[in-house]
Amino acid sequence: MDVDLNIDIFFDKVRTNGRVLHENAIYLTVRKEYNKSSKGKPPKGEERKKISMKKIMTGALVMSVMLAGGALAEGMNPGTYESTFRGYNADIRVKVAVCADRIESVEVAEQAESQNIGAKACEILPERIVNAQSIGVDSVSGATITSAAIKAAVRDALNQAGADIDVYSAVPEKTETKKTVELSTDVVVIGTGIAGESAAVTAQESGAQVILLEKLDIIGGSTNASGGAVMGVDSPLNDDGVDDTKEWADFIYDRDERHENVSYEKIKFVADVSGENIKWLMEKGYDPVLGYGGNSPVMWSHRPNDGTGKQLAHGGWKIINALNDAFISGGGTLMVATPATKLLTDETGKVVGVEAESEDTVYTIRAKGGVILACGGFDDNEELIQKYAPKSDGLFNIGANAGDDGDAITLAEAVGAEIISTGYLMPSWPTLHRCELNGLNAFGLKNTANFIYVNEKMERYMNESEGMEGQKFKMIVDGSTQFYMVMDSTALDGAYVEQLESCVEKGLAFKGETLEEAAQQAGVDAQTLENTVTHWNEMAEAGADTDFGNEKVNPLNTAPYYIIPDSKGVTGSFGGVHINMDAQVLRADGTAIEGLYAAGECTNGDFYYRDYICGGSSLAMGMAFGRVAGENTAQNAIQ
Repeated sequence: MDVDLNIDIFFDKVRTNGRVLHENAIYLTVRKEYNKSSKGKPPKGEERKKISMKKIMTGALVMSVMLAGGALAEGMNPGTYESTFRGYNADIRVKVAVCADRIESVEVAEQAESQNIGAKACEILPERIVNAQSIGVDSVSGATITSAAIKAAVRDALNQAGADIDVYSAVPEKTETKKTVELSTDVVVIGTGIAGESAAVTAQESGAQVILLEKLDIIGGSTNASGGAVMGVDSPLNDDGVDDTKEWADFIYDRDERHENVSYEKIKFVADVSGENIKWLMEKGYDPVLGYGGNSPVMWSHRPNDGTGKQLAHGGWKIINALNDAFISGGGTLMVATPATKLLTDETGKVVGVEAESEDTVYTIRAKGGVILACGGFDDNEELIQKYAPKSDGLFNIGANAGDDGDAITLAEAVGAEIISTGYLMPSWPTLHRCELNGLNAFGLKNTANFIYVNEKMERYMNESEGMEGQKFKMIVDGSTQFYMVMDSTALDGAYVEQLESCVEKGLAFKGETLEEAAQQAGVDAQTLENTVTHWNEMAEAGADTDFGNEKVNPLNTAPYYIIPDSKGVTGSFGGVHINMDAQVLRADGTAIEGLYAAGECTNGDFYYRDYICGGSSLAMGMAFGRVAGENTAQNAIQ
């Protein structure tokens, strides 16, 4: 039996012979088989690589024996046991206290996971395990890899204690018959990223009662995984007394080729209110510092402060915490792990509420002022990618929110909404993704190594010195689904060599004493690659890159050679529900669906074509129209 397997999201539970096997326990075994067959290339739609179920189950059985350790004692040896497993960012150390017949406590003693994502799972999952007395509980949605590490560490600690792993791996029974609850409020907001939280707080400040729904266990959506930068002009930090809104709007609009779907009117509106919105966000506790972003000519990017006046690298969680604290302190109702499943309409087609469903309850929620869709993109939904973003098929989903299943599209389409599509997903930084998961410092390597970039034809496609921002766009324009970083050993120090050798061993990178040998290992066209490198070396000898203008032209002639698959990453989606300037969702004939509003990534079709302008443009857009939607639904409710 064969299974269609997306190896990069293979982190779900696998059950064999009644035993729950943890995803970390079999991941490396399965990934090794995948890399042998795929040469590290990403699967494409119907062409996604298939891995034999026999190989998966064989790996699973082997790993289960290793993890179980043969411990089948009736009782445990009381005490506290420790174990460490690799999380998303670094090792996670867990302490487990047990008595003879019970898990007394689970504590994550050391971790460096992302704030509001993996770090939140370190709070939620230990309590979940203790309450259920089992590691067979659901992982924390939105933090699957971190959950995997915690469960694996607890399993190992229980093994040390002499536990019967079968007993403590039992999957808790779920409620078969759910209770039904009816609620009424002024406004329902679906999604807790910057658009949803801004909508909820604004509606609340306008006098409305608000229920905020989140499908995952963790709030924050894609904003959590972002850098936390918000683009804006004429804010408290960059108001120079000159109206810069047109300059900013033109920069965004011109950068993305002025596609017919992209609305200059909406972009200009975002620019007009950006300074006021950043001031509003700062009043909620957000503390930014100015910086550049998206190759912008001016410091428009408001980035989170690390506490010392410098930019915090990954601070989107600070925005979410500031807004959510304001929402809760203002009396708002937050319901996590409660996805909206249906929009409710009356006989005229007006949206009057939602149905939502938690683990044990089905909710019918009436919303007097309307429903706001702010539940992210569709980059985690293969069917919708094929339908609305076929030109981005085969990209690695590396930075997108786990909840980006296209719920906004599904819900809105069911009530007649128009979906506008660009054919593309939102590209992230180019990434040596598999090697990064294996511990390679890709960012540092790209700044250090002697290399060239080639596409799937083994031809150069850009000036390598442009950096990742330029590379991202050049990848899109080139159209190839797979790219490669080709390097020699000239500038590699011991640390990088060690990291690369580890990747080679696992089939994530490819090595040869000659270019031909490295190409054969990678499964690429050796002759074309040799011709490309020969031409590069000739230009290096002449001292000028006459093809693309790279000023750093050094010959590639020092063995061994390495070839690493370099991929267009996905951090979100373009396309989505069509809205007007009031954030109302539109039908194909241009009429508004009464009672239905949208903001954020699910409306990206109005703002982007195929290039994402980094540095906070998306968060600025989400906040701007989230606030518009919040204000309008509140006014509907209190009229």
